[in-house]
Amino acid sequence: MPDGVEPDQGWIVTLYRRNLDTLSDAAVGWVIAHELAHVASGLQTGSIVVGGVPLTQTGRGQYNPAPSQETHEDAADGIAFQWGFSNELQSYLTEIQHD
Repeated sequence: MPDGVEPDQGWIVTLYRRNLDTLSDAAVGWVIAHELAHVASGLQTGSIVVGGVPLTQTGRGQYNPAPSQETHEDAADGIAFQWGFSNELQSYLTEIQHD
């Protein structure tokens, strides 16, 4: 971030080798693209939970319901697909169905 600009959100993407070792390079490519697409989506995540509802801070002292997990997953899938990872998605889907 440029000096003086605070990030709205920070992301850490963690990939677990034990989950990826059985997949082909193409399928792993989908997993990586999908996870990076979560970041690219810019969707806010829940930072606190009140009454079972994930909330995200939208301003000083202001919290609103975070987008649903389904919204996050659909957005990540759509972005990765738009980036051209359709063949990798097919590899991934084929490989996880055989597990």
